[in-house]
Amino acid sequence: MNRLLLFAFWAFAVNIYSQDTQIDGYETVYEDEFIEVNVAKATHVFQNRSHVRVFIKYTNLSDSEVKISLQKELHYGDRCSGCDNDPEQSISLVIPPKTTLEFDENNTDKRFYIFVKDNNGFIKSQLTDFKLKNIKTTLL
Repeated sequence: MNRLLLFAFWAFAVNIYSQDTQIDGYETVYEDEFIEVNVAKATHVFQNRSHVRVFIKYTNLSDSEVKISLQKELHYGDRCSGCDNDPEQSISLVIPPKTTLEFDENNTDKRFYIFVKDNNGFIKSQLTDFKLKNIKTTLL
């Protein structure tokens, strides 16, 4: 009985905390001599929820650390977040030499994705357009 209860709890915990995201087909949206920024749309399944997201991947092409800063402009119908250079939509990252940073179990914050829509229907807003703007890179 105790083993059955322990197994049921473990199966429940794995189901709640498991994540599944397969990201393919990145498109380059920015590139300079130091950095390449790519985006790809994919479905992220986690904690019994399913969200479509645009994932952002940052690649340092140089032999030195690079700092990248940018602004996200997100359009959800008539509403725009970041159009007025809202600090909430500002991103800043320091990327080690010859390294790629992207959404994974270590990088789950909003610097690495843009919410598109909730496949479960709980969140009604849906992304209609986005821009990554005011991109600045600095060799450190």
